Amino acid sequence: MARAPIPQAQRRSTPSATTAGTALAVGPRTISFVGLLLLAEFALRHLGGYGLQTLFENSPRYSWQLIPHQARLGQTLRVREYVNGQGFRDGRDWSELLAPDGGAGPLRVAVLGNSLTYGTGVEVEQTWPRVLEAALDGALGPGRDAVVMNFAVAGYTFEQMARVFDDQVAPGQPALVLWPVTARDMGLMAPTRELADYPLRRLVVRTAIHDMLLDSLLRNRIADIRSEPEPGADGVRRGFWVALLDATSAVIADELEAGVQAAAIAQLKAAVGVACAGAPETDVPGILVSVFERFARDWAPDDARGLLLSLWSAFESSTPAEVWDFMHHDFIQDPHAARHAGLRRIRGARLAEIVERVEGWGGGLVVIGLPTTDQLVSEAPGPTAYWRDEWLPALASDGASARVVDAAAAFDAPMAELAAAIRERGYVRAGEIERVTADYAGSGSTLVQLDDPWHYNADGHRLVAAAVARVVGPLLDLELPTTDGEATTARTAD
Repeated sequence: MARAPIPQAQRRSTPSATTAGTALAVGPRTISFVGLLLLAEFALRHLGGYGLQTLFENSPRYSWQLIPHQARLGQTLRVREYVNGQGFRDGRDWSELLAPDGGAGPLRVAVLGNSLTYGTGVEVEQTWPRVLEAALDGALGPGRDAVVMNFAVAGYTFEQMARVFDDQVAPGQPALVLWPVTARDMGLMAPTRELADYPLRRLVVRTAIHDMLLDSLLRNRIADIRSEPEPGADGVRRGFWVALLDATSAVIADELEAGVQAAAIAQLKAAVGVACAGAPETDVPGILVSVFERFARDWAPDDARGLLLSLWSAFESSTPAEVWDFMHHDFIQDPHAARHAGLRRIRGARLAEIVERVEGWGGGLVVIGLPTTDQLVSEAPGPTAYWRDEWLPALASDGASARVVDAAAAFDAPMAELAAAIRERGYVRAGEIERVTADYAGSGSTLVQLDDPWHYNADGHRLVAAAVARVVGPLLDLELPTTDGEATTARTAD
């Protein structure tokens, strides 16, 4: 009997002996390769210490941000940090807290900030926002809870905080917004970075292998950068001109009537050229603020602040990386310098706009001047010393009523002895790491971590929370306890 012919589709799907042999040959090799990867991953993670720390990723909006849904060790490798689904340090999910609730839910407080508020080196329960939350809970009593949402991210400057406010905080309209800043926060925001996305990217970046490869590449790149000369005046100015012409022209096209745009662009270009001619590169940001202020008053008298902020934001967002690096390095060396007054004014204008929005939905905003070890050691004025002259008049003239907490002043006496010892002896250096040791005078009552003196220990966080509570309590009509005694009589360093 003749066999029925095999359909063509079936013929194609029937493996031949050769194909089967290939499959058998590929299988063991693939398994071996995967096994080697797993072995390398295990060795790098448990023996090499890779893949353990909290992960960040590039952001076209914020420059960098935390990767959501992770539980890893922080910078000091002592504390496990939990990052929620919203991408902030909190083991609790905020999904139901980021929309207006009409006051029916818990008392919601939003906190912006950088690593000093994020709580680098301490447990999340020891951070000053959590200490404040516990005090609010106790004052509210049964029947209503308080939730303090900590939107701080390590390294963020004022503008990055403002963008987090725009995107994450403002839509939820919390009852209170706390805005802690230091002198260094006034500087230029780091250039935004495009995120190179690919399938399973967040899975790949969590591996120790990726961490090791990235670390090796970064070390080589840093060595290359250090071997390159710093950009000179010509390079810096060229970068500024390119950024200015593109960014400010786009703003003028959006915000001014078509009939005056050409004249406005020509005037702004001429004003910048005259003001910046012969000026040191380090003075250019402050000069630009002054030029933008005059231009905005001339061309948009009814909304001068709005045009000013648009011009500055467009410029800051488009500043080339090499220009930012040069300016940033100069700024952090002496953020209190008079040439940086323009940067402080532009942040004050931005804050005034934010305060009006918060008060518009019935909330309140409190500005908190945080202390830094640099400020204490150099005996520089605390943040509120220059805010009083440069920020507060602008807020008052715009009808805003931000409260100010001078938390830096609370550190002066407890940290005086250690600050004097650091001035006399300097820091102990281990490679690129600076720290202090237990034999420094005043180390027994320190409010900062000895192995990371740029961040507060648990006692420092309690003292900040106490300073904030003095203002927040009356604002919310609550009696909040303070912890000054505990914070200022610490006997051992964290």
